[in-house]
Amino acid sequence: MRSPTLRLGALPPIRVSPGTLVTVLLLAVLMYPALSRGGAEQGVVVLLSIAIGLFMIVSVLVHEAAHAVTARAFGATVDHIALTLWGGHTQYRARQMPALGSVLVSLSGPFANGVLAALAAGATQLAEPGSSLAVSSRSAPG
Repeated sequence: MRSPTLRLGALPPIRVSPGTLVTVLLLAVLMYPALSRGGAEQGVVVLLSIAIGLFMIVSVLVHEAAHAVTARAFGATVDHIALTLWGGHTQYRARQMPALGSVLVSLSGPFANGVLAALAAGATQLAEPGSSLAVSSRSAPG
């Protein structure tokens, strides 16, 4: 069975394996107990749990897109980005890439995740105390 392929603007094709849905659901199931202790309604907790699972997949996509964009900037041919059960990967070929380019390709994904983390932390600071967003930021493991 071939994985569906998405196109998002100038990004290379994004292959989404069926395991990606399993990852979203598993993360939602794992987050549900912690979020349900916050006192929010069950429907809100379910939606928030699924949203966290989806956000994790989006964060993998942002991570891999950063690798892809940086690889292209150094002359590599990017074949595709894959989202899988275990996260994702970026498939690219570089005939000759300087050592600095290779290092920057490697660091660009974690850097993108750091930016997302900072944005998420900022968003929780804007949350109204007692809201579902505030409850999820206190309940999240870590």
